[in-house]
Amino acid sequence: MSGAGHSADGAAGGGNDAFVADVRRLHGEANEALRGSVAKLEGRLRPVTRAYFACCSACTDDARPTEAVSACVAACSEPLAAVQGRLRAAQEDFQGRVRACHGRAGEHVTGDAANPTAAEAAAYTRALRPCLAAAADAPSPRNSSIGLTSPFSSTKP
Repeated sequence: MSGAGHSADGAAGGGNDAFVADVRRLHGEANEALRGSVAKLEGRLRPVTRAYFACCSACTDDARPTEAVSACVAACSEPLAAVQGRLRAAQEDFQGRVRACHGRAGEHVTGDAANPTAAEAAAYTRALRPCLAAAADAPSPRNSSIGLTSPFSSTKP
């Protein structure tokens, strides 16, 4: 009697495993998109990092007092820290959009979220895919120059 309701819905056992596997696959695709975007952004970060080290090196090239060297190094770090802050903010924005997608997709699961029916699982994944595509394609509101390439834009099985 304890599993009768779920087996009638077709979500007992293997159905839930398939749902979890599908959501994990979607997350894997989102993570790959994020990794690809981060790799591109890191390539753009390298010249800023190189300039930072050159600047710091120049700070120590003359006979400045220690306080002046410290102030110079601090000034050198400002551009790099600003870029790193924008990257961190973009990542946080993306993670927030992904969480919001799960919240909206979760509205399709009215019963036990840990063991959705087959229909609820299908509705969840149908809602999740376009939301993740929009989340990956949207630029960060805090830095519109950082966008992510979505693997979800094309139709996939």
